[in-house]
Amino acid sequence: IGVAMLAFGSEEQAQMPVKLYSRHPDKDDPPSKKSFLSERKKLRQEREKQRTGGWDEYPQVEQNPIFSGKCTIPRREYLSVEEFESQFRSKGLPVIVKTSLANSETYAALTKAALLQHYGDVLISIDQSGNYGRGGNTGLTGSVKELINEVMPFRRKDNTPLDIFAFDSKEGKFLDECDKAKGHHPFSNYRAEPLVAAVPQFNQSRPRLIIGGPTTGTPFHEHSLTFNHLFYGKKFWHLYGPGKLTNYGYNPGLSHLAWLKTTFPRLKEQEQPLACVQTPGELLYLPDGWSHATVNLGETVSIAILGKSASPGSATELFIQSFALTRGELSNSAGVRQGIAMLEQAHQLDPTNAHIMSEIANAFAILGEADRVEEWYDRAIQANPQVCLFYKNLASFFLTMDRVDQALEVLVQTDNVPHVREDMACEIPELVEALQHRLTEEVGKSKLKTTRKFLARVRKEWDDATRRFYQTIQTNKQTLKGGT
Repeated sequence: IGVAMLAFGSEEQAQMPVKLYSRHPDKDDPPSKKSFLSERKKLRQEREKQRTGGWDEYPQVEQNPIFSGKCTIPRREYLSVEEFESQFRSKGLPVIVKTSLANSETYAALTKAALLQHYGDVLISIDQSGNYGRGGNTGLTGSVKELINEVMPFRRKDNTPLDIFAFDSKEGKFLDECDKAKGHHPFSNYRAEPLVAAVPQFNQSRPRLIIGGPTTGTPFHEHSLTFNHLFYGKKFWHLYGPGKLTNYGYNPGLSHLAWLKTTFPRLKEQEQPLACVQTPGELLYLPDGWSHATVNLGETVSIAILGKSASPGSATELFIQSFALTRGELSNSAGVRQGIAMLEQAHQLDPTNAHIMSEIANAFAILGEADRVEEWYDRAIQANPQVCLFYKNLASFFLTMDRVDQALEVLVQTDNVPHVREDMACEIPELVEALQHRLTEEVGKSKLKTTRKFLARVRKEWDDATRRFYQTIQTNKQTLKGGT
């Protein structure tokens, strides 16, 4: 018991004596069976709080067959720095490993009671699962107290939780707010694992606090190398390595839980991503460019430590560096072509990454090379048919080239992809209005009426989806009574 309490509480707590039951000071008789069982129940509850940090578990979520399968991500009880470097980091492979440092003070600071007591009034960024896949756009913030006491316990009429979680900014704004208000933050005494300290890209990286309720999480996305340290709860992971994504794709505007219901059942066994349930006290290493998605199986508390830069020569590094040449204010024709060369090299390293393909298409659009734009957007759509922006950007490009018929054909393609036009980041009305203004006799009299009806339907579907979206946001804002 003392060891367990030391791992999840303070050393002072670990040294406290354990009382199985209380004797009445005026009576020598042993307690009744009822009082004994009552005291034992209290003791078990107290031990359970120490194990879980007071965060609620949801066995009914964990028992889903998808989450209870075999772990296919490499997992180790212990890894030396040398073993980590030679077996995983140098080969660009992920791994889950047990943490070697106790970090007892940090565990104690991240219990539900401690966060409420010390940081309850501090604001933290709050988002919806699907929005994270496209950078987040709800603009919600709320205090830790509101998140824990009001948002996470909230249930809709169908008894499902809100699709909302807290994820600190890359700059660690929550930690800064804690320092301003309290003079300290939950990670003031956190010691990074030797594996983290050994990687140069993590020098000066700040931990980003993540607090999520059951079934929340992030859709597939990728970035530079990352460590994720889970303190409390259980987190389900799906991983695809570079070049391994299937052409079923994923919608960055939907949660991973939605993907599991709609896309995952269509995959053959060899097409399925690596999967594992991360448990408390485990560290997950993700190399550059690995697409990953998560589902919290209960209330979870973790940190993400993101590399300050991508690994040299990786597709992620080439992708990021190309922006200065293709998107920068000083970009010119020669620079854009140099950026395209870098992106094509990134594509060779990660040939199934549709976002690299779309970025190549965007670069050729700057040069006005229509055939290459069409080629690369077609390839991006084939690689991931669930991204609305690919269709919108290609149709918009056709409009700039006065190719109205082809722009319409691209929009019609989205009829075959469920929910793709509901992505708020896509802003479909802009395209619909542009097409409505360009409908002329060149479309053909017989097609004109049908086309107008189609555009009207697309616009109505968008308006309905937008209304539902903002009703959800409004519900969340009302739940976050004291937040922004």
